[in-house]
Amino acid sequence: MSIQEQFQARFGAEPDFIVRSPGRVNLIGEHVDYNDGFVLPMAVPLQTEMAIRARDDDKVILYSPIFGDEQEFQVGHCGKKGSWIDYAQGVASELVAEGATLHGFEGVVTSNVPLASGLSSSASFEVAVALAFTYLSSIEKTPAEVALLCQAAENRFIGVNCGIMDQMAVAACIEDHALLLDCRSLAMEQVPLRLKDHAIVVTDSAAPRELASSAYNERRAQCEEGLAILQKSEPDAKSLRDITPLQLSAHAHELPE
Repeated sequence: MSIQEQFQARFGAEPDFIVRSPGRVNLIGEHVDYNDGFVLPMAVPLQTEMAIRARDDDKVILYSPIFGDEQEFQVGHCGKKGSWIDYAQGVASELVAEGATLHGFEGVVTSNVPLASGLSSSASFEVAVALAFTYLSSIEKTPAEVALLCQAAENRFIGVNCGIMDQMAVAACIEDHALLLDCRSLAMEQVPLRLKDHAIVVTDSAAPRELASSAYNERRAQCEEGLAILQKSEPDAKSLRDITPLQLSAHAHELPE
């Protein structure tokens, strides 16, 4: 069934609109975004889809055929439930913290972005939710502002200390281009992918990867620990991006294994 048909079967009416947001793959720059470096992600032709109908209250009701359940929350009373709905709650919580008055909605959310595969299924869902809220509540945001909102939701509500790359790639990538992103200034350049007879192939290894339960936060903490040690000798360094190869070589013996 199409997502429109799934919505009608679930809620007995047509949706008001549909939002879509892609997954992403990173071509260059792993564990670089939170060190203020440069990354080169691109969108993949897989996406999160949400069919939405506005409500006249502040309740959000979402049904996921992927998880086989329906969950809900009130936008002014968000609290972690330990489930997939927390990503939507996090986005709502950040918008409310900005002073936004949000309209509730009911919807069906589905995705063909493989879960826990490193293709940013969570960021894709967050951006889709942000687009739904901003459209319904007449809130204007640039792609970069949407990305920052969703990053804040994941940092503060979900508890994953992620960088900006995933959300920015999902919100800002365009077709047939990679996104050259300066993760410090957030300057972006759309880089055409003139592949001609070539293709970028992304394979699913079926090995699960979830930031919230992986060593991601540990690796970030290690980077921050290394920076703190190097800053004793290089006090002007604001991130690992500012450490030159020569400086790293000179102080490598000070770093723990």
